[in-house]
Amino acid sequence: MREKIEALAAKGSTPLYLILECSSYMQALEALRSGACAAVLPDLARPKEGPSLYQRIPVPGSIEISPIWRKRTAERNPRLALLTKSILKLWKIRAF
Repeated sequence: MREKIEALAAKGSTPLYLILECSSYMQALEALRSGACAAVLPDLARPKEGPSLYQRIPVPGSIEISPIWRKRTAERNPRLALLTKSILKLWKIRAF
């Protein structure tokens, strides 16, 4: 999965900055809940708190992954807004 994400990021003009690498989806979920970073999770590991707290961007292609982060964190960090625009432009999809 990481190779797929890095390959997609390499196609765009926005570099991918990894600040944390987790050994499980549960660790990634906790990092997401902290608001410190985004996470790449399968739908099965999505947070149960509800879709209103997180922004989910599905990745096109044969692999089902989605970078997601807390909406509140994105509102406080303008770089996430730029990242979202770059991802959507690269993948030519709409967030929901």
